[in-house]
Amino acid sequence: MKKLHIKFPGGWLFFCAAVLMMAASCRKAAQPLNENAALNNLAADVQPSLLAVETNPNADAAFEAYNNSFLVTSGSTQYYKEALNVPGKDYFWRQALDIQMVEDVYLRTQSTAHRTLITNLLNTFLQQNQGSGGLYDWNWNDFNDDLQWAGLAFVRGYQITGNTTFLNQAKYAFDRSYDRGWTTELGGGLWWDVNHESKSGLSNNPEMILGCYIYEATNDVTYLNKVIAIYNWVRSTLYNTSTGAVYENIQPNGTVSNSANVYNIGAFVSAANHLHRLTGNSMYYTDAKRSVDYVRNNKTVNGVMTNG
Repeated sequence: MKKLHIKFPGGWLFFCAAVLMMAASCRKAAQPLNENAALNNLAADVQPSLLAVETNPNADAAFEAYNNSFLVTSGSTQYYKEALNVPGKDYFWRQALDIQMVEDVYLRTQSTAHRTLITNLLNTFLQQNQGSGGLYDWNWNDFNDDLQWAGLAFVRGYQITGNTTFLNQAKYAFDRSYDRGWTTELGGGLWWDVNHESKSGLSNNPEMILGCYIYEATNDVTYLNKVIAIYNWVRSTLYNTSTGAVYENIQPNGTVSNSANVYNIGAFVSAANHLHRLTGNSMYYTDAKRSVDYVRNNKTVNGVMTNG
């Protein structure tokens, strides 16, 4: 089914989160390493550090209100419904982003109850979205970015819970979208969907973030090598090295969109942040900063970020 992929009204929030992570990463990588040294030392840094526990009554109240309005619970089956007046589950990629919202909350609270909620949400996601191949089959979903958003929810769930089922599902999401998405046409990159409508930032930037998380969890350099190859393609095809803009997509005929949306830029910044932290290569930091500056200079109105 054809769908509009202006995915979430909080796309600028994803961008802000990417910028905050980049700032933390840059402090950590004050002494840049060459890539080989970074890879040799990474085994000791498989689990990223959690943020310090923060007490924030306003955030707690907002999360409680959201759950009271949208969270459906029946025993250990838990999911967020599509809308106040629509009791069914949220659609695949939105459901994955709902779960990532809870994972963000957990980073602040480190609450046992929130960790249990994450486990239940992920297990319910598997039950509600399985294909004809069984519990772990998402191949029915034709959109590669959908698999990647879900994979991110699962790999982050693995970081929080240690449940290897979640890590294995994250690997499935990366591998499946890569295997059916990456081709040498247009110089590389992943197609947005199985119909090869375009190769987009949406189908490449989240794949890089997911691959970095998986590499951190497994130390399997195959994932890092694929991420670097994807990054090089995005940088040469969709990224403007002069301005920092990240363009929406490239069509099969080679036409590159001139649209540079905040959510695409935010995902690119996050991917560059991960790669800078993993490798110490300053190119990734410079690219990310250029994109942050582009958004600040071109995607704000009176100091407020837009989603254009």
